[in-house]
Amino acid sequence: MTNSKDQPDISVIIVNYNVKEFLANCLQSVRKATEALQTEIFVVDNASSDGSIPFLKHRFKDVTFIENRENLGFGKANNQAIQKANGRYTLLLNPDTLLQEDTLHILRNYMDEHKACGACGCKILNPDGTFAPESRRSIPTVSAAVYKAIGLTAMFPKSRHFGSYYQGWKDEDEGGEVPVLSGSFMFFRTECLKQVGGFDERFFMYGEDIDLCYRVSNAGWQIHYVPDTAIIHYKGESTKKNELAYNRVFNNAIYTFFDKHYTSRYSHLFKFIIFWVIQLRALVSFFVNNIYSRRYVIADLLILNLSLLTGMFIRASFDPRGILSMLNPEFLWLHLLWSLLYLFFAQAYGLLKEDAFSIVGSLKAVFFSFLMLVAITFFIRSIAFSRIILAVSFILGITFVGIVRFMRVNRLKSTKLSRGKLNPLQMVLVGDKEAASSLKQKINSKAGWQVQIAGTAQIINNGREDRSEIEKLREMVAFRSADVVVFLMESVTHKQLVESIRELHSLDVEIKVVPESMDFILGKSDVEYFDTLPAPDLDLNYNNPAQKIFKRLFDVTVGLAGYALLLPVAWAWFFRSKDKRIRVPVYDGHQMRQIILNSHSSFAGKVSNRLRICNALLSGAISLVGAPADLPSDNRQPEYRYRTGLTGYVQINRDRISENHEREQYHLHYLQKYSIWLDLDILFKALIREESLTGALLDSLESGTKM
Repeated sequence: MTNSKDQPDISVIIVNYNVKEFLANCLQSVRKATEALQTEIFVVDNASSDGSIPFLKHRFKDVTFIENRENLGFGKANNQAIQKANGRYTLLLNPDTLLQEDTLHILRNYMDEHKACGACGCKILNPDGTFAPESRRSIPTVSAAVYKAIGLTAMFPKSRHFGSYYQGWKDEDEGGEVPVLSGSFMFFRTECLKQVGGFDERFFMYGEDIDLCYRVSNAGWQIHYVPDTAIIHYKGESTKKNELAYNRVFNNAIYTFFDKHYTSRYSHLFKFIIFWVIQLRALVSFFVNNIYSRRYVIADLLILNLSLLTGMFIRASFDPRGILSMLNPEFLWLHLLWSLLYLFFAQAYGLLKEDAFSIVGSLKAVFFSFLMLVAITFFIRSIAFSRIILAVSFILGITFVGIVRFMRVNRLKSTKLSRGKLNPLQMVLVGDKEAASSLKQKINSKAGWQVQIAGTAQIINNGREDRSEIEKLREMVAFRSADVVVFLMESVTHKQLVESIRELHSLDVEIKVVPESMDFILGKSDVEYFDTLPAPDLDLNYNNPAQKIFKRLFDVTVGLAGYALLLPVAWAWFFRSKDKRIRVPVYDGHQMRQIILNSHSSFAGKVSNRLRICNALLSGAISLVGAPADLPSDNRQPEYRYRTGLTGYVQINRDRISENHEREQYHLHYLQKYSIWLDLDILFKALIREESLTGALLDSLESGTKM
């Protein structure tokens, strides 16, 4: 028996499985929440494969780690630490949570005052600041489970009848006794927890929290919901809801609970029916989750099939008799064949991965599936069809697939997606000036991110003044039309973070945090490291012979097209321009050369410049997309030199670059990630932003000499 003097106030138990970054963030919040409390912290690792233990051990030396060689499940792993817990109270906590500084103090004091209370929980918030209904729940009766399964609970959340599962008729700030707490945060009186024997290990994952609360109530203890403090729960970062195994485990947990506690109330036939209904629900959930995660591919398929139908309507001149005459088995086979070919190429280009957003990949899949379709219908005459319908269908299909994907990518607030986004994400940093300045440099060094720092804010930690500071932050975010708000946790309290998230909820912004002393940004469902700089010894895609051929053909094609377009006004070439002549040094990939341009103020000067640019493209002196028109610095490796361009990756990101080493990272990113599609993306962005390509060439020369 532990001496009461030495007995910890709280034992904190966290089970981890492949979420080391979320757990690191969680442990930092636990540290701050346990100040002035005597605590012990256990982390039980269920055979994580992401290097969790070495990552965490040297950062959190005060934590006791229990390392399992296999995934024992949530309940059994918790029981390992429960047996070792010596605190007066025991907190069972998910790794993807974030506590406020006052959370454990409030709950400890509450439990001290309510001796009949064996367990309590607090308000749980989603990452966007909304209230998580699982903060308090009811024991799932058969009817409540059915209502939830068929969607009536979601449709009528406030109903006492249909919304009983989450007690949705109650206000989120209404405390008191409840039947069930969320397994993500359960604050127990250790005496109570050990009395009931911890978790039932028959539950591998899910349902064990309901079972535990049910047994606590049956043992004569009360369970309370305390809304005076709140935590954030990122939810399910260690599970994949589109995997069949997840759905089986989740739904089997429901049946295990039903079989354990309700078996005496129902006949064998009813239990048999319940079992198979639950299995059917698991299968349906699996398919629904997979369909949702691949909804963009399904949308592409819908567009392609509608394009075929539209092509048929156009070919038949919208004559009902002509349309009916074409509705034959060959036309239906055409639909099926194009769909299967598209799925084949979608798999090849990675579009069937969960939430794959690639615009280029989808366009490639449409293009190559159409080529295969034409080839197959040409050789297999039994399914041959009108070439006009095929041509119209292809034009419509690739156009609308591109538009839908483009619109989707530009709505996303992801730092990872840059290709296809017209404008960079607007990001607001929240923290003290020094920390914000350091973070800004790190973000600008991430050459693959399309991010612009829209502003910085600081929430003064001054008691009651926090509220007004948070309101000022909201005004700034709204005024700057920010897409992402990043909180620097070394200078922002967790309570301020929670209050800010709730305040910013209506603005539809993505909330991310940089945990103290960590080198990554943590979002709702992603982790982005700052130190993933391009390695200089990797092969450069730019040097691939096939890529060079495509790039050269593109430059020549545009150069010839430029000549053809300029011929009607070529007479201006013969007029001597009074504009100042400028010799622009360029690098053609082998040596330094010079091209002569006019300062482009007069009409004759502009035409002259464009003709000279077309000539330079045809001769190979410059490229449409390439390096800025400044001499390569002496310290740049020769293999990183590449042809001067009218625009380029460095040029369109010039507002983010302030140091030479940052500039080198942008050069290297372009060379490593190079493809003709990247060139098209850069050129498109330059034109959409209404940049004069000739002017950009001259501007890059001027800016380059300053750097």
